[in-house]
Amino acid sequence: MSRDLTFTTISLEEYTSYWKNHPYHSFLNSKEAIQLRESNNQSYELLGVKEDDTIVGATICVYLPVLKKFFFAYAQNGLLVDYEDSEVLSFFVDELKKHLKSKHCIYLLMDPYIFDKERDIDGKDVEGFDHTSILSTLKNLGFEHQGFPTDYSNMAVVNWMFIKELHDESEDELLKELDQQTRWSIRKTMKQGVQVRELSREELPIFINMERETAKRRGFSMREEAFYYNQYDNYNEHAKVLLAYINLDDFLAHLTNEKEDLLKQLDDVNHKLESTPNNSKQLNKKKAIEEALEINEKNTTHSQELMETYGNILNLSSAFFLEYEDEYIYLYSASDETFKEYFGPYAIQWYMLKWALQNHIPTYNFYGISGNFHKDAEDYGVYMFKRGFGGKVVLLLGDFILPLSPIYALYKRLKRIRGSL
Repeated sequence: MSRDLTFTTISLEEYTSYWKNHPYHSFLNSKEAIQLRESNNQSYELLGVKEDDTIVGATICVYLPVLKKFFFAYAQNGLLVDYEDSEVLSFFVDELKKHLKSKHCIYLLMDPYIFDKERDIDGKDVEGFDHTSILSTLKNLGFEHQGFPTDYSNMAVVNWMFIKELHDESEDELLKELDQQTRWSIRKTMKQGVQVRELSREELPIFINMERETAKRRGFSMREEAFYYNQYDNYNEHAKVLLAYINLDDFLAHLTNEKEDLLKQLDDVNHKLESTPNNSKQLNKKKAIEEALEINEKNTTHSQELMETYGNILNLSSAFFLEYEDEYIYLYSASDETFKEYFGPYAIQWYMLKWALQNHIPTYNFYGISGNFHKDAEDYGVYMFKRGFGGKVVLLLGDFILPLSPIYALYKRLKRIRGSL
């Protein structure tokens, strides 16, 4: 007996209700992502499959111009459907073909938010889930898989990511999970008086200007300011922009209090040594206190010099996060190289990891890496920074193209020719 399946447009409310409970939902196929398309004046439809008036498949379909008269359709973050339900999947794809052809689309692009298989911290396959059978399923339906690039320039969207799964644990237990260098860096931010706070919309230029300088330093193109404002405004309560900074007045007051405490400790040790001058324990303690006083003096002098040059507040680094009920995503970041000795990015990550822990968020997504794990890789330092917090590499199934017209073959040839020029 055949199933009663219907292909139809669906409302935003219907889509959002279905999206929320689907295992392959993400911020990129959320209601806010749809609103972002609207703010950029991009045409889209919400399309779905219903069985007895219940949605069993849905997608955002964005229509983007190509070859002047035509379009390609982008099913943003893929089809939200059970890929093991061959009847619904086949029906969905067949109906999409008909519908998109009527819209003068020459191909459909989609990138499902599905991890390919279980991987470890080094990106190697390990025992666990395996969704790679979906590759064959989609190929049998006419999709062309675009491979697994490990070069940012060849990626339409992020495919390789680094994530950390959080559990019901204490902050001390979480800190112990981090590698030694990362723990040391976090503790140093605490000793150096690094603080973290959230930026308001009016303060976004702090992040944007820092991002601009970071782009210049690293040699990549800077997005327009409007891009970040659109992201912030459309993701709204889900967006959080953080700033790591030092208030030099506060830090110098801390150093003054620290020095007074150390001097008291030194007086106490000297007093004890008067009666037992060869006490090795007290002699070692005296040496440690004197070294701490030297460091305190250096920090005080350095902080006073910084204040004379840069003022009371040092803005170290900033980062743009998205918060959803089951995931925090570390989307963009920037740092002032002048103050790299203060390890601002570590302070921000530790702040947000603790926030995620307190709010019982199971997934902390450090987001994009290239997938090239060799030491000479362009982003090896980025990967090692994220790796230091513990977690695992994940790889999405990648991009898929479904040709819809003979014109697509011409389009591919033209792209190849232009790419070779």
